[in-house]
Amino acid sequence: MEGEVNNFAMVWIAVLASLCYCHTVAKFIPKGAARFLAILPISIIFTLLPLNLTTMHLGATSSFFIAWLANFKILLFAFDKGPLYSNTPIPLSLFVPLACLPVKIYDHSGLELLLAMFGALARMIMQVELEPQFNEPYLATSLQDFWGKRWNLMVSKILKPTVFEPTRSISTSLVGRRWATFVGVLATFFVSGLMHELVFYTYGRQKTRGEVMCFFLIHGVTVCIEIGLKKAVNGRFRLPEMKIFEGAGMEGEMNNFAMVWITVLASLYYCYTIAKFIPKGTTRFLAILPISILFLLLPLNLTTVHLGAISSFLISWLTNSKILLFAFGKGPLSTTPPIPLSHFIPLACLPIKIHDHSNDQELKETPSQHTRQKQIKSVLNYSIKICLSVLLKKVYDYRQNFNHNFMLFLYCLHLYLALELLLAMLAALARILMKVELESQFDEPYLATSLQDFWGRRWNVMVSDILKPSVFQPTREIFSGLVGRKWATFLGAQATFFVSGLMHELFFYTYSRQKTRWEVTCFFLLHGVSLSVEMVLKKTSKGKFRLPGMVSRPLTIMYVVITGCWLFFPPFLRGNAEAKVCKEYRAFVEFVRNGLGCYSDRSGCRGCIAKRLKSGCPPCQQIMRCMAQCLWGGTSQSKCIKKCDCNGGYPKLVILKGEKFLHHSILVIGQRVSTVQALVTCLSVELMFAMLAALARILMRVKLEPQFDEPYLATSLQDFWGRRWNLMVSDILKPSVFQPTREIFSGLVGRKWATFVGVIATFLVSGLMHELFFYTYGRQKTRWEVTRFFLLHGVSLSIEVVVKKMVKGKFRLPAMVSRPLTIMYVVITSCWLFFPAFLRGNAEAKVCNEYRAFLEFVQNGRVISPNVLSCT
Repeated sequence: MEGEVNNFAMVWIAVLASLCYCHTVAKFIPKGAARFLAILPISIIFTLLPLNLTTMHLGATSSFFIAWLANFKILLFAFDKGPLYSNTPIPLSLFVPLACLPVKIYDHSGLELLLAMFGALARMIMQVELEPQFNEPYLATSLQDFWGKRWNLMVSKILKPTVFEPTRSISTSLVGRRWATFVGVLATFFVSGLMHELVFYTYGRQKTRGEVMCFFLIHGVTVCIEIGLKKAVNGRFRLPEMKIFEGAGMEGEMNNFAMVWITVLASLYYCYTIAKFIPKGTTRFLAILPISILFLLLPLNLTTVHLGAISSFLISWLTNSKILLFAFGKGPLSTTPPIPLSHFIPLACLPIKIHDHSNDQELKETPSQHTRQKQIKSVLNYSIKICLSVLLKKVYDYRQNFNHNFMLFLYCLHLYLALELLLAMLAALARILMKVELESQFDEPYLATSLQDFWGRRWNVMVSDILKPSVFQPTREIFSGLVGRKWATFLGAQATFFVSGLMHELFFYTYSRQKTRWEVTCFFLLHGVSLSVEMVLKKTSKGKFRLPGMVSRPLTIMYVVITGCWLFFPPFLRGNAEAKVCKEYRAFVEFVRNGLGCYSDRSGCRGCIAKRLKSGCPPCQQIMRCMAQCLWGGTSQSKCIKKCDCNGGYPKLVILKGEKFLHHSILVIGQRVSTVQALVTCLSVELMFAMLAALARILMRVKLEPQFDEPYLATSLQDFWGRRWNLMVSDILKPSVFQPTREIFSGLVGRKWATFVGVIATFLVSGLMHELFFYTYGRQKTRWEVTRFFLLHGVSLSIEVVVKKMVKGKFRLPAMVSRPLTIMYVVITSCWLFFPAFLRGNAEAKVCNEYRAFLEFVQNGRVISPNVLSCT
């Protein structure tokens, strides 16, 4: 079971990465054949991915979501059709669940959609290009920006020459130009209020109370005050567009952080995949170049010191350099044989390097003793550095009592300790995940005897290893033919320090958002020149003169600290980094307490889950809590007994009531499977989709359309398949199969017969997809019974449509007759053709085994304690 869960996780990680790729390419590739060709490999991957799963619950369900729903949705998306396309691009946070879950958002686009339709009609009639009516009003940074440049632009452009400018001209001679502007603004909002009162009266036919007029007058006065304040400060003060880790801003920053790293993972998956098809060299470089540009810009979505600066270092510098080297078959990502994806991603985005023991003779001779001594030293070393970091934070509370230069020295020490501890933690995480030995990132830089020793072998070794093949060696090779090997080495060193300076400028800009003064670049260029001079002196003396370590070490550290205090730390402190770090610590603690603290109210995860489900419908809260409790049993089963019948921790029969449900029964296969397989399937599938929709509603915070509309009340096959059973599939198959087939055959057999051909083609595709589901978990040779079942229903539905057109509504069976006939026909045909294939795969025994294996996996792994959840 553990292996199946791992496969399940990898499959869905691949799906999420692929959907991120589809969302990204849509920004650069227009709809049509080009986007279809870009998405086609993803479609093929989606068809094959579920075959990695063999269980019924994980395999068959994933096959439905991935090979069918997500596949058809992205194919429609390639041509700007289907639920993934909208007039305003769907954000990634909605795009992914809409693509891979059976959900559909209610359409409430309202005024913007209405104006867009009128604009499209006018464009067709007049054959001219029209300006948009709305310009993303939710991005407005002020009321003046909202009303003047973003909301209902046509009205703004009409009111300006008809109300604002005449009023201002008339009032100028009375109160002067300055005050006339405010009079014009108020007059404009007054007229707008009058027009809105007229609009409301037109459909309401009620006496106006002046509320709408007051709304627009309040906004007019507020806009005037806003304009006055802007003129008073004269651009010297401007509120930032984004909050930085304060209150709700922390949650927004965390969301941005998650989206940035999801995009990074998806991009790395793309790089890993194309390397299998595109050989190293210019072609692969061109394929990876857009990802490189994306990595430079991604961290700019983050504004905090901890998340922004660290992500900038990891993404814009390390990962970027590694994938560019990978494009030419160089760097740590290029190995023979190729490294697996589970190693490729952490190696790309973390500052780590796998340790090579091939030349480690000491380790070969006494491996256990060597390793033990190394580990003891490492633990002791890091313990001392953690204590020093804590001590420094206490010293900062009394910084007003210390000399400024001494504080700068402490900042240098703090920077070193913070970097080494951070990189050590990341390396430890990677070591646990990858189960390999990694090289250390710092080698006690305070023991450096020269600048060459400091920058090349002791300080941030991973960066040195990346800059050497990506900057130093190419620069040296290029200039060797021009100025000779000797001077080319110095130019390579300068280029390396120059690139390092530019990347540090990017880090500082990421969190400070201040115009750079190039001090950090000057710091690194100065060290580049100093290192070059040092190398010349060493070659000149030819080893005849060497300063003792007791002298060279303090001289080296003093030079680094002094130049750092002079050029490196001023821009760091100018960005108010110290205060920001303190605010971020407090905001993070507050965020964890309020947003993630399951035990803050002493109710454990029970209270946390109840709070998270508060926005969902009440029946879904009971369903999810009760089912979670029943999965484990426990001492609180007595509280759950009225809602469900627990049997030794195995769910058996649950009766649920609520809106959109007349009556639902869940018969979880753990006992003998009864003869009412069709009813069980209907209820199980509907409940599963309801839970997924409830989950999507909670995550996406949008209203979703139902997936089933009481199919047992269907009065005909057309009603059953078209309007009641699995509506998401119907909505997908209609534009992706039925409509294209009908259009193709309309010219061959006429519109009338083409409709029947489209119906048959739709049911054929549905049958083939069900055959794929059954093969996913059964792994047995198909007998095409399920395909025949759907073809039979396609033919039956076509005959039903013909009969309806022949009688032209003169004869209609009463619902009391048509409903049982319809359900009986569906049940009988499914028992004849559908369920034999279902049972031949030994589904009953597999379901029981999977439940027991899952329960054992959870109980042994202790993912969640049995007593955490309650149905109260």
